[in-house]
Amino acid sequence: MRKRGFVRSLPWVAAAALAVAATATVARFSEPPRPLSPEALSRHLLKKRIAKDLPRMAGSALDEVTQLTLLRQWAYENTDWSTPGANLDDDPANGFYEMDAPELFSAFRKDRGGVLCGGTAYAFMRLCRIYGYDALTLDFGARGVSTHVVTLVRLSLEGRDVWSVQDPTYDATHVHRDGSPFDYLDLLRALRDGRAGEVFVEQGQGRSREYIVAPGDAGSMLPMSAEDESLERIVGHLPDGATKYRRRYSIDQSEVIDGSPTGEFLARDGRPEEAIYLYLYPIGISGGSAFDRDQHRVPRRARPRYMMKRAREILGLDGERP
Repeated sequence: MRKRGFVRSLPWVAAAALAVAATATVARFSEPPRPLSPEALSRHLLKKRIAKDLPRMAGSALDEVTQLTLLRQWAYENTDWSTPGANLDDDPANGFYEMDAPELFSAFRKDRGGVLCGGTAYAFMRLCRIYGYDALTLDFGARGVSTHVVTLVRLSLEGRDVWSVQDPTYDATHVHRDGSPFDYLDLLRALRDGRAGEVFVEQGQGRSREYIVAPGDAGSMLPMSAEDESLERIVGHLPDGATKYRRRYSIDQSEVIDGSPTGEFLARDGRPEEAIYLYLYPIGISGGSAFDRDQHRVPRRARPRYMMKRAREILGLDGERP
């Protein structure tokens, strides 16, 4: 009898359990979402801004290379450049190299100042990280002659790590003949062996970006501005007396900007007089001051110290064989 009574009551018990579960589910999904932390909210708003500027970023089918190219193009157009008197990263009080991507691009948007290649590469590195990429900055060249800073971004292509060389200053990257990204260490091997012909430059769309000229710098740059076709127009004047232009940057300009001292330096070292060979002179690889202090906490493949050691080994520096 007890068994039959239990069996009869089973449908009622199951229905009650389902009702309770349904009520709990409705309550859970009707609860307001938990508030984001200030840091998470600022990153969310930056991504929302980028998605508005780049509708293609909303597509879930984007591969890593395409997404990274779009991000680099956006960073190129939204990072203000400047003359030295308006450099945002020169004054330690600004805390530029402690800022995260939302703070950095907010500062550019508010015309607080601009940067040169080092600040540009750093800002892009921080932007890549909020999209889940491992990223570092690479400083290279000959001190006192010509140096440049780019961003290294780790991609996973066909089961292999590729540290793609991304140059947000000129909206460019180095690729193989088939358009696939050139790994930084493979780039060093190709240049070491004199195979620069295997390295191709993939240039962005060549749009302009804002260029801030500090009041004290105007006299030195205005004489050349009349002949500088990259200066498109004056955008306006800022409260501090600076002038804001729209200016286009192309990687071809690096040859003009560097001029003969770079060629002479390379020739003395037995290298072809091509700016790309400056990659053979790495100065430093960094993930930012805080990142570098705690790099033991990240996987070895993403550590600046490990990457620099690999580069020096390939180049045969410190007496190590290439």
